[in-house]
Amino acid sequence: MTLTARLHDVLAGARRVLMIGVGGGNDSVTTLLLREQLRRDDGFAPQRLDILAMMPDFLEYRGYAGLECDSRVWRMAAGSERWFQGTRVAGFPEPLLAGAAGRFGIESVYGLDMREGAEGVYQALGRLIAANAYDLVLACDVGGDFVAAPENTGVLSPMMDAYALHALRRLDTLGATTRFVYAVFGLGTDGESSPEMLSRALEIVGEYEARRFDTDVAPDVERFYRDEVEPRRYSRTADFTLREIRGTDMHAPVEDYRVRLHTRPSLSRRRSYTGAFRHEFDPAHYGRFYLFDRLAGIQNPFCVPCTNATEWFLQISDGATRVHHELVGQAVATQAGLVNFATTSRWFSEEDRQRVLADTVAAVRCGVYAGAYVWREDWVESVAAGLIGDGMSGAAVAGGDVVLVRNSPTS
Repeated sequence: MTLTARLHDVLAGARRVLMIGVGGGNDSVTTLLLREQLRRDDGFAPQRLDILAMMPDFLEYRGYAGLECDSRVWRMAAGSERWFQGTRVAGFPEPLLAGAAGRFGIESVYGLDMREGAEGVYQALGRLIAANAYDLVLACDVGGDFVAAPENTGVLSPMMDAYALHALRRLDTLGATTRFVYAVFGLGTDGESSPEMLSRALEIVGEYEARRFDTDVAPDVERFYRDEVEPRRYSRTADFTLREIRGTDMHAPVEDYRVRLHTRPSLSRRRSYTGAFRHEFDPAHYGRFYLFDRLAGIQNPFCVPCTNATEWFLQISDGATRVHHELVGQAVATQAGLVNFATTSRWFSEEDRQRVLADTVAAVRCGVYAGAYVWREDWVESVAAGLIGDGMSGAAVAGGDVVLVRNSPTS
């Protein structure tokens, strides 16, 4: 059976469907564009539709209910909240989507706890699929980095994509009655992959079907995003994807894509650093989406087995490329206390990298963090220049590229 026939067969016949926004951000909302287009193309009209989003583990969540089948899967509500280091984060799209579930024919909006790493995502997702007897899982990534090529070092947020890919790859090989379809669209709108890397990624996927969105697809989804989501959490990925679908000319490069990092040099002080860069688009991907039903060809270098964020971080950290990811500037609770990830990516200037290291050392020294991961190269240079001072120690980890900085036992 051809891919076209396989896709039509599963999409037209699906009755109980779980759609996953694998990349986080506003993917849980933007995937509804695909739902409407597939309805037009293939008669995709499930009797039950649930949406699932990935929940980063370095944040705190309140006002949700864990499911009986697995406490790592949460039922999101309109009153669910996301907090970051004591501050409520207003830009949280899943509660907004949960509040509008009836409007879009959604039965439940779920959040998937990432605290137990890619292995935990695999286990929890498997239990959810079994408990709700889904006959189709439709996993969607807006931006395209779910299928990142192995040489792609331009990604900015590979963690959620990688966890989801690991879980889906394992589940898809179990031979169960649930079928799996995968989709990527809005390629490059997130500013993470160059046109060359996107072409390379699609080449590696192998067999896929390239389709085009109708320019008038899902105006109600766009209104929901523009009126309710965007004022609270603007997403350039969603914005540009919608503009491309509608036919807006976007051929010119964008000069101000940004990465950010926040430091806490003391309990009462915070600083923010920004790295800006230029990003180009490939008009060949405008308004297009790509469907496939096999993952064997994907060689995403960030897809590694792990049971927590630190394990993942240590496996993917490479001081030569200094890739950006979701953990940069964040902190995760460990048995030893709160540990900060201060491995600045290559998008930050040399001057800011030095300032971030100084802020990080100060934060560990005064007890904001129990420790912090920094690049070994930065640490060695700063120690040699006498910029660190007494009372601090650094132990090399992750093949020597990363140093874990702590207060010295004798300090």
